[in-house]
Amino acid sequence: MKTRELQYIIFCVITVLLLFAPPMRDALERSMTTHVLIQLAGLATGGWLLGMAFRGHLRRVMLIVNANGVSGLVLGLFAMSFWMLPRMLDESITDPYVEAAKFVTVPLLVGAPLAISWPRLNPVLCSLLKVKVISALLILGWLYIAAPDRLCTNYYQSDQVLLGQLMIAIAGILAVAWSLPWFIVDGARKRTRRAKSHPAWRGSPGLG
Repeated sequence: MKTRELQYIIFCVITVLLLFAPPMRDALERSMTTHVLIQLAGLATGGWLLGMAFRGHLRRVMLIVNANGVSGLVLGLFAMSFWMLPRMLDESITDPYVEAAKFVTVPLLVGAPLAISWPRLNPVLCSLLKVKVISALLILGWLYIAAPDRLCTNYYQSDQVLLGQLMIAIAGILAVAWSLPWFIVDGARKRTRRAKSHPAWRGSPGLG
């Protein structure tokens, strides 16, 4: 195993253990916002690091079960949507077995499959995945803000509204960040075409 792969595994283990440690776990689960945006996101990140570590070793298996990345993508999105349900957030606090399942399945069924599948996705599927993430954040954010009652019985409605607002803000940031390269590349291509059409370009030695 390569040094970089070992580093990914070590960072994955450290991330999951820190999030699982009782002081950190209790602190994050007191708030719906930190529960979702830090704990669940952190567990998925740990799983992503694990997937990065084993991606090369699973190449042959992936050619059979996940050749184009779609299988891993569907699995990751389904598992992510499952743990984002308000009922599961509640159950993961009140039921220790559900909480243990969360700490196991989020890294293994969300982060790792997405990390393994990402290089195999064609550009269209990559774009669809980004649109799915943004739309899910917008829909959930709007639902948390517009719901007249608490969706999670263990959290205050004010915390629910804050989470919804942050989700919409994150969706906006991701939309700008993921679309900005298209404008930069398109602008660079236009400047190159204008430069090539300029007489000085055609008349310069070795150019055109």
